[in-house]
Amino acid sequence: MTHLKHIILLPIGLLSIIATSQAATVAYWRFEGDYTDSSGAGNNLTPGNSGTGSSIVTTTGMDFFDPVPQTSAANTQTYNKSRTASENTSGYALTTNNVNLGANFTVESMFNVNSKSTSHDIFLINQWNNAGTPLWSIYLETADGSEQIRFVYKNGSTSTFVDSGFSYDTNTDYYLGMTVDMDDTTTNANNSVSFYLKNLETGIVQQTLKSNYADMKTGSSKIAIGGRVDFGYNSENMSGQIDEVRISDSLLSTSELLVIPEPSTLVLVGITGIALLMFRKRK
Repeated sequence: MTHLKHIILLPIGLLSIIATSQAATVAYWRFEGDYTDSSGAGNNLTPGNSGTGSSIVTTTGMDFFDPVPQTSAANTQTYNKSRTASENTSGYALTTNNVNLGANFTVESMFNVNSKSTSHDIFLINQWNNAGTPLWSIYLETADGSEQIRFVYKNGSTSTFVDSGFSYDTNTDYYLGMTVDMDDTTTNANNSVSFYLKNLETGIVQQTLKSNYADMKTGSSKIAIGGRVDFGYNSENMSGQIDEVRISDSLLSTSELLVIPEPSTLVLVGITGIALLMFRKRK
């Protein structure tokens, strides 16, 4: 048995994500053989574009957690997305229902991107629809060369971009947790987005909090996994795997996320204002 340890320095203020007392799961897509919403909310998915490029495959050889740490549920299958050379015939999964998340919510998923594009960004999870009501999107920036994870949302007719500062590699398994707190319509000082990224192959964790943003427009729209809600932008669909997608209509604490730090490896150093996180991956 080998033990790989990774040490990360983070400001203490970034260690916890604000929690609400009543967390409700709006949707939880596990992709264990189908596109059913396992939360019971009825927000099932159907493959878009006649399902071209969409399939459910086993997680054999991947580092996606099995079982899922928070729920102990077995995880043996994942949603697989492929994209053709023309980038115009790739399917993606789309909810049959419109969903209204409000201005406070949490999005989680595991993902692995097989390829990048020099001309198009890659949309992972979103309610972004230029033909209807564009609300928000988690996407991988590639077109400008920064190659980082970003969140974009609408406030009125203006798009606001929030950079995580986290880069990503292709053919690498990750877990991403993100909380959106955008209900301060007075000063905007408390509006924030928290990103929590774990490399599931190395165990390295990054966490950051970005704040002081304009409030977010809310509304009802379908949710797309692996591509944009509007079919006119199929070039921005992802190629790779995405799994265990859970959306909550509240701000989850770090301890409530599907993948959380091991308590025994968390040490606070109050004098320097730095927290030392040591994550261990066992093989």
